[in-house]
Amino acid sequence: MTQDPATSAAIVQEGKPTETIYADRVIHFGLGPSVSRLLLATEIGPNTFSPSSTLVIPTTALLDALNSINKHIYESNESKELLNQGLEAIKEQFSKL
Repeated sequence: MTQDPATSAAIVQEGKPTETIYADRVIHFGLGPSVSRLLLATEIGPNTFSPSSTLVIPTTALLDALNSINKHIYESNESKELLNQGLEAIKEQFSKL
């Protein structure tokens, strides 16, 4: 048994393998008061994506995960650099509008 560092919740794995879902992009999401839904997709060509999986998760759990990701980014210099590069690319796209 381990603990989730973001929430201190106990994580119990009963000998079952975890499922890995690969996605290149979140192409649609919906946030509700109770649950949220993320539609994941894989890239099948340049800027062409095919929906692959839908993740339905309690909204509070999604927000906890985003908070944990955010915390990791601020604590990691490598993550900060990648984030800054991504933000610069977005800013450049907006400047072309």
